[in-house]
Amino acid sequence: MMVDALSQRTAGVGRVSFSPPSGAVGDSTSAAVSQGVYHSIRGLVREIAENYAMQLGQWPEIIATGGDAHQLFDGWELIHAISPDLGLYGIALAYTNHHIRHES
Repeated sequence: MMVDALSQRTAGVGRVSFSPPSGAVGDSTSAAVSQGVYHSIRGLVREIAENYAMQLGQWPEIIATGGDAHQLFDGWELIHAISPDLGLYGIALAYTNHHIRHES
């Protein structure tokens, strides 16, 4: 969504495909956008996790979800698990539980 917003609402930024950055500095518009998106999202997750940790007195267990979860979070020590389809599993479980309870 962030890549789409930048592509549609920023002058001079055409359609960019997201990919995890390979270096510290982007050497093209596309690479710079990927850098910004990647580090923005990871920074947001770290900030939220730190706030939870301060309030709870321990680090939360974080499960990354969504189609880009592997690209964004693979191998990051802050993430305990990656489940791109977790939302769909939840819907399937709710559907199954409903039908078991109502025998339909």
